Amino acid sequence: MELNEVGILGIWGMGGIGKTTIAQFIFNKYSSEYEGCCFLKNVGEESERHGLDYLCEQLVSQLLKKQNIPVRGSANPISVCDHKSLSGKKFFIVLDDVDASRKLEYLGEQLTLGAGSRVIVTTADKQIFKKVHGIYEVRPLNFSSSLQLFCLNAFGHASPKIGYQELSKMVVNYAKGIPLALEVLGSFLRSRKSIRVRESALEKLRVHPNKVVYNVLKLSVDELDYHEKIIFLDIVFFFKGKNKDEVSCFLESCKLFGSIGIDSLQDKALITISPLNKIEMHDLIEQTGLEIVFNESPNDLKKRSRLRNPENVRNVLEDSEGEKSVEGILYNLSESGDLHLSANTFKNMPHLRFLRFYGAWHGRKSNVYVETTLEPFSAKLRYLEWCDYPLNSLPSRFCAEVTVKFRNSGMESREALDSQLGLCNHEFLDVKQ
Repeated sequence: MELNEVGILGIWGMGGIGKTTIAQFIFNKYSSEYEGCCFLKNVGEESERHGLDYLCEQLVSQLLKKQNIPVRGSANPISVCDHKSLSGKKFFIVLDDVDASRKLEYLGEQLTLGAGSRVIVTTADKQIFKKVHGIYEVRPLNFSSSLQLFCLNAFGHASPKIGYQELSKMVVNYAKGIPLALEVLGSFLRSRKSIRVRESALEKLRVHPNKVVYNVLKLSVDELDYHEKIIFLDIVFFFKGKNKDEVSCFLESCKLFGSIGIDSLQDKALITISPLNKIEMHDLIEQTGLEIVFNESPNDLKKRSRLRNPENVRNVLEDSEGEKSVEGILYNLSESGDLHLSANTFKNMPHLRFLRFYGAWHGRKSNVYVETTLEPFSAKLRYLEWCDYPLNSLPSRFCAEVTVKFRNSGMESREALDSQLGLCNHEFLDVKQ
């Protein structure tokens, strides 16, 4: 950008990645060189709490170093004198954590910035950037920097305390380069003196995230619309590491607008797309999604929307009583014991869209035993994959819109199923192939 133009820089990345810290560092270093400056924190949250007019008053007050100046559109508009004081001056402004383009535009309408002014906008939503000179994407810290940051917060110096080297590495591997997690966990573990207690705390974190970290990451999920949130949770449970186009096809079959939904999640820094077109997601964001579903019903598995923990899946599938809220099931046959299903196991799952029983090509796999037949699946089912499918036929009234994959089916079973599937998008995959 030219020195004599108004420059706008976007800082973008997932929650907790350090956007505000970077903006604060730049502000502290350069703001004194300008005629006025303002660091407006938590724009998204504060605008919802107090309204945009309040934020505009804060912005103008800081720039003019005055108190409680009302703005245009409020009950007491800015005086002509104050407008003249603002117009054409060289300002340095940081708008932190902006969550909607309309808020950015509204704040911008209140000012006529002078040549050479600089505006930094931090956000987790890339879609708000319409007219910026550049976007800086904040990426996770490397292992060495992560270890130093954790140790500073946990032990007060940049290297692990004697006896805590392995624990420190475990925390760093868990945080995966997210500064917020490293700082919070370092401070949290610092107050736990016993190494056994610290290890126990880390084990708990592997199941349930730290509340502070969870609340920050969940903010981005809370801002998703209805379809985007369903897509996000589907990816968390079933599609991390899967081909983007195949996932999009499944989501479209569920009428979830998969293509635009995946694109939106990428802009909101909740997922990334690898060079091989695979959907990737940070482990802490994945854990946030898992916790969201856990909180749907902590004590009743049947009321959770998605299941992939083998023990949880077993408990729900072997309990044939009562209607279940589950929309998707992922079951690893290599990590569990034999499973016994009744004829009406899936009849009581009217919302089921995704069902996958899978196992390693080689090695031990548990068996799934089914009574003589299965009653019909949900009409909403759009994906069925079943390794070692135990029957020679599918339930009656099987929907032709379902994508079906059977692995290691016997020849007799294959011929019967092939005939029944008809127009379905289906395939048979064998170990020998």
